Amino acid sequence: MSTERRNSNRRVVAARIRLGVPRADGRRAGERDRQVHFVSLPTDQPAPLVLRTLCGDPLAREATDLLDHIAGMPCVRCLARVPQAAETAQDSRRSA
Repeated sequence: MSTERRNSNRRVVAARIRLGVPRADGRRAGERDRQVHFVSLPTDQPAPLVLRTLCGDPLAREATDLLDHIAGMPCVRCLARVPQAAETAQDSRRSA
């Protein structure tokens, strides 16, 4: 499966928190915290400061790596929404 699917002005990109980044609970992110989430981003604009994952979790852009391949355990909730996000992007291209 491709980690990035381009349709019109949106793309779905794999992302995960960086190792060692401080978490809200005070501890540093370890390997178990580094699920691969998916984010729908506009192709014609820079990534926002807070990335909203397909599962709804916010990720701070400066603490997140955007991936060109899946490296680690994918978030199941995000993974289930990838087809819907890709379809939404394709529908927006058709209406333009």
